[in-house]
Amino acid sequence: MEPFKTVFEERENGTLAYIFIQTSPYNTLTGGQLFELRDIMYRLSENSDLIVLSSENKKYFCNGLDPVYLLNASIEERTKTIGMMIEIIYDLYDLPVPYIAELTGHTVAGGLVISLPAENRFMLNGEYLIGFSEIPVGLFLPSIYIEVIKDFVSPQFVRDVFEGRMFSPKEALEVGIVDSVADSKVELRNMVLKRADQILSLPRKAYLDSRLNMRRLRKEQLKRFLDRDKNILNPEVMEREIPAVMKRIVERVINKKR
Repeated sequence: MEPFKTVFEERENGTLAYIFIQTSPYNTLTGGQLFELRDIMYRLSENSDLIVLSSENKKYFCNGLDPVYLLNASIEERTKTIGMMIEIIYDLYDLPVPYIAELTGHTVAGGLVISLPAENRFMLNGEYLIGFSEIPVGLFLPSIYIEVIKDFVSPQFVRDVFEGRMFSPKEALEVGIVDSVADSKVELRNMVLKRADQILSLPRKAYLDSRLNMRRLRKEQLKRFLDRDKNILNPEVMEREIPAVMKRIVERVINKKR
């Protein structure tokens, strides 16, 4: 099974490209898959007008980086992967077409990260969680994540997001992480399509030029956070701290569920 399924849909004012994450039972990402996802999004932007990032997994939209992969990766590959996860927000700000995140289940750590630069995040209601899990499991939380979160999360909840609180869909709506919550997958898809059609109905050149200009200005502000976050990519962290945390996650979570 391919880790990312792509489907096109013609709408009245343009072409949608769906990307469905289907990497593992938990929809986690290896380093190669993270790079592939970014490249697919850029490639699809060449022949579509809007991208919908989604999943058909019954429980998980995306659970971030695969702990088993990180535990067993070489130091070089581990460093490259975590560096990419820090940079992917920065990279996706330059995506030439808009994208919408259709959050169909648990959206944790890197799953939230790949959704942050989207025009909108719509989430399915249910017993799902969304948030950053980094600090509670003992990992460094990149400052660029929180800087982007500040663009839409209510100020009084930024600390909760930073400290790793997991939010239900309705709580996420209340604090501003998501734009709306749907009670069924049909309603969720209708919500996505309604918003997509609104965007596609705008004069294309005026919208895209203005969008990219605004985003590039924001990238200039984010650059200093990105540069600072790269301090985490040092041998001590990559060789000792990351494997120790991944081992605990694998032993307590992955092996327990088997």
